[in-house]
Amino acid sequence: MTEDVVRPRGLLGRTLVTWLACAFALGLWSLATPHLTAPDSPAHDLRAWGAGHGQVRLVDPGPVEGMPFASMGVNQLPETLVAAASSVGCYAGQPTVSAGCLAEIEDRREPLLAYLNPLGQYHPAYYLATGWPSRFVGVDDALTADRAVAVALASLFLAWAIVAARLMPRPHVAVTGVLVACSPQVLYFGGVLNPNSLEILAALAMGACSLAFFVDPDGPHATALGRRALLAATVLALMRVFSPVWVACWAALVLALFGMPALRALLRRANLPWLVLLVLAGVGNVVWTLTHLTSLAGDREPYARLSFAGAVHASMQQIDQTNLAEAVGVFGWKDTLLRAGLVNYYLVAAVFLIGVCWVFLSRRASLALSGWVAVCYLLPIVLQAVQWNDNGPVWQARYTLPLLVLLPVSAAFLAAASDQLEGVLHLRLRALMPAVLLVVGYVQVAAYATLLRRNVGGVEGGLTEGDWTPWPGSVPLLTAWTATVIAVWAWVVWLYWRAEPEQAQPERAQPSEVSRSRPDTRGGEDLATAGSPPAPGTPPPGQPG
Repeated sequence: MTEDVVRPRGLLGRTLVTWLACAFALGLWSLATPHLTAPDSPAHDLRAWGAGHGQVRLVDPGPVEGMPFASMGVNQLPETLVAAASSVGCYAGQPTVSAGCLAEIEDRREPLLAYLNPLGQYHPAYYLATGWPSRFVGVDDALTADRAVAVALASLFLAWAIVAARLMPRPHVAVTGVLVACSPQVLYFGGVLNPNSLEILAALAMGACSLAFFVDPDGPHATALGRRALLAATVLALMRVFSPVWVACWAALVLALFGMPALRALLRRANLPWLVLLVLAGVGNVVWTLTHLTSLAGDREPYARLSFAGAVHASMQQIDQTNLAEAVGVFGWKDTLLRAGLVNYYLVAAVFLIGVCWVFLSRRASLALSGWVAVCYLLPIVLQAVQWNDNGPVWQARYTLPLLVLLPVSAAFLAAASDQLEGVLHLRLRALMPAVLLVVGYVQVAAYATLLRRNVGGVEGGLTEGDWTPWPGSVPLLTAWTATVIAVWAWVVWLYWRAEPEQAQPERAQPSEVSRSRPDTRGGEDLATAGSPPAPGTPPPGQPG
């Protein structure tokens, strides 16, 4: 049985409650992560502070000895911020050293010093969105205020994904896909100020909301879901250099899944303003990149002189060695990899979820999802190979996460909409999926403990003894996170056992039907004309017949 239909006016309330819950969860990861301790944090944090003080388009310093990046820009920052950023060398790449070695930030706005920001030419949209609170607080609280906004934005998109899952025909299956997509690495970046964080979670929201929209384009929440999907895609398109590519790839997958009727549903009048905004965002990012970031290599000597085929081979070897493990969990400045056993537990659970859901997909949906697997693997290899001779192995697993998170989400959402998932098969799924969530929850708790230990006393230290102490303490934080994971797991198990698998689902437009030779149907109508009034006695979309 599907969940009771949520009235349109009740969707906002559900979203707000979910947003608060997501903000609490990501806030716990933020509290376990000191400022300047995530990869490239000094550059991102100080770029946000500068953007909040009107430093949007930074001066290009030209070639700088020892820092040969074409993305360099000059920030004018308080001396205490520059000193704190300069002290990060005691921590980065040294996993046995506590985060307590970093210099403290004092409440002093003067004097201002020139700071050569290696990311100073990156698109300013994210830094403008997160840096504005620094104008209204002291320098010592500025990074905390900016990060709070970053966490709030990331939490909003995670909430959109969860709410979209709850609007699916079988919400428990769809929610499982969203939760499995939230690897420890996703949660870790969700708690810091980094455009990669919003890129990942905006991609998650784009995928979840768009799938929920196309499954039922005439449902009571279609307008809201379409708007959210396009807004999430717009934010994604603005975040980083390759973000417009991710949006284009997802659009191709949606077209492959749902066909031309989906395009007609997308081009409805209510969606057009948001679609135009998405196009403008993507074009704006491309223009900014071409005018400000022509090459990351700067003036340094070429890294290699390989043919394209040789570069592809080298890129494939490098990505094969690190991509999956680091996508699950690597903390500090990529210096603290999650224990191999925990990584394997998570990967087995994720693959098991995708495999089980795959059984219920149509041929067309299976082929489309196979194409997405190929995109997740091959596209990063090609993108790195194109710049291999200039930059060498610069690709990190977190750059692929906007693609990877959409894999479990797609499999779970499509299975949740499949007319094959009924009766005994649904009963079996209901028995298996809580075990998957139990494994994922265990890995998330263990990963959180690993992050705390690394920052408090180094990887060889303890949770409570070290030079850095989080607020309100390591044990309360770990307890709160463990309780959060247990509560979420119990909630989803309740969703599974609340469902009644023996009852047939109402017919909806879905990929399992799109793939067949007969036309798409929704209660006997073609998807493109499903907006006509239903026959007398036909139940509203989303309600049991």
